[in-house]
Amino acid sequence: MALGRMSKVARICVALTMVAAPAALLAAPASASATAFINTTPILLQDPSTTGTNPAQATVYPSTISVSGQTGTIGNLSVTLSRISYNDSQALSVLLVGPHGSLVLLSDAGGDNSATGVDLTLADSASAGPPETGLQLGTYKPTDYDPTATFPSPAPSGPYGLSATAGSATFGSTFQGTNPNGTWSLDRKS
Repeated sequence: MALGRMSKVARICVALTMVAAPAALLAAPASASATAFINTTPILLQDPSTTGTNPAQATVYPSTISVSGQTGTIGNLSVTLSRISYNDSQALSVLLVGPHGSLVLLSDAGGDNSATGVDLTLADSASAGPPETGLQLGTYKPTDYDPTATFPSPAPSGPYGLSATAGSATFGSTFQGTNPNGTWSLDRKS
């Protein structure tokens, strides 16, 4: 069976900033440090119009990153999706599942425009979500324009943390203060 038109996300980087355990937070967390965990395996996204399934899951599903040996809890979190190439950005939905929660990173963002080789960083510190005129290089807030998005198994069935505009969940409200050790997965559908 031909896979039809394929799009891809070539690299995923999850950056965790660790803070000291809660008992040690009486002092300023000057010892906080960032650690990046990277999965460089390309994720090929299938076009649902050619696969006959909707949603069409990616060929690597889910994409996972194992985190171990970290002490303390998560103080800050960001996710970078590198080299996104996609025919219809609005059809791309991405769910981050951590050991202690899940957050919709993107759903129906970017309008009906294509993206070629775009690097997106998703972080709570960004001033806005991705533009409706297409996915462009930059740092954006996690953005979910479709509160009804679901993801094929083995993704959890929900409920998911819904980011703006469908909800108010953020990296901080979902993951801050939790233990980062365990398997993190990125579930994508198109």
